Amino acid sequence: MPKNLISGLYSTEFYQLLEGSLLARGYASLADWIAEQPNYWFDEEAWKSIYTLAPFENPARTFEQKIGDRSVPVMATYLSDEAEGPLLPTDGISKETGEIPRMGRGIAFDIDAYEKMQMLARQGVNVRDAYYAQFVKDTLNLVQSIHSQRSFTGFQVESKGSYLTTKATSNGGIVGYEINLNPVAENRKKCGGFGLGGFNRGTKYAWSNNSAKPLGDLEDMFNYGWRMRIIPRDPKASVFRMSQSGWETLKAHPDTKAKVAFWKYGPTSGSLDAYVVTDTDLKTFISDSGLPNVEVVSYYGYGTLLNAKTKKFETVETEAFDSNTVVLRPAGKFGEIQWKRVSNILAAADTDIMYTDGGSMAICEDRGKKGLTFQIESICLPVPKAIQTVLYLSINEAAA
Repeated sequence: MPKNLISGLYSTEFYQLLEGSLLARGYASLADWIAEQPNYWFDEEAWKSIYTLAPFENPARTFEQKIGDRSVPVMATYLSDEAEGPLLPTDGISKETGEIPRMGRGIAFDIDAYEKMQMLARQGVNVRDAYYAQFVKDTLNLVQSIHSQRSFTGFQVESKGSYLTTKATSNGGIVGYEINLNPVAENRKKCGGFGLGGFNRGTKYAWSNNSAKPLGDLEDMFNYGWRMRIIPRDPKASVFRMSQSGWETLKAHPDTKAKVAFWKYGPTSGSLDAYVVTDTDLKTFISDSGLPNVEVVSYYGYGTLLNAKTKKFETVETEAFDSNTVVLRPAGKFGEIQWKRVSNILAAADTDIMYTDGGSMAICEDRGKKGLTFQIESICLPVPKAIQTVLYLSINEAAA
């Protein structure tokens, strides 16, 4: 039997079934199969839209985040011919470091389920395709759990500058664990708080208030960003990012309806209550206003919580991008996934560790008396490349 195929727990027929399922598809071993599958399964994983996987592991297991100090150019002074120019403070680059956390998930396979398949095989039924399909589904669920947590953590880091685990997002794991990627406190403001030097289009009302001017807040935010040299002056070089729920709040606001309706139809005396602002109209209006484009994040993370009344575990949906925050940042990729290869020091005769996703994920097979468990782990963290260039607007709070 080829090396790395599961062995030692089930009967010979079971392993012949697994071996045949893989060999029939051109794989020499389970390790080869697991290593290759991400090339076909995970091209559309959400985290890949804004993060790249670091090409090499960090063996020290410390993430490195370079933070360039924001610098506003100070005008030169006029001098006499004999005088020397006053010295300017030099702006350097700081480096924040910390430990890369570990994430993981497991799947248990009990003997009874596969013994039924073995029985059918002994009766002459061809179950190879059915078994392979089940094996693909089980392994896909396992690996997808890592991708899902990467995506959820990545969007939390983008929208908050940090990530705090909760029972809903880390049930069975560490709750209250904070990952802080050092956002700039001065870059976070409330509604009406980004007004600068006579440029005040927003109002000091949360977006849930009819007196708010959400589009004015976006104008203030962009004006503040380029005038303070945080982002480029060219609106095409930056992007607004917000959650699906934040986008719906912006579309449905009376002030937004009034502005978009006037832009599209001109002066009107009719009621705007029934007017529906479309995604296309609002995005076009924002672009025509000389503002950066808007990107809406509609990714959700799913965890499990015990229902106190029914005593059953229920799936809990959590919006990955913070629903109360609008981000303005440079367009394009936001950072990279830094990672460390999971050690194979615990591999033994009755266990096997296989790697996938460029070595950044490890699947460990553990054989027990009553079943087989696959555990997947990844030591990784989404790290922004320039968090000092990110602006945050809290849409549920009003500036004082």
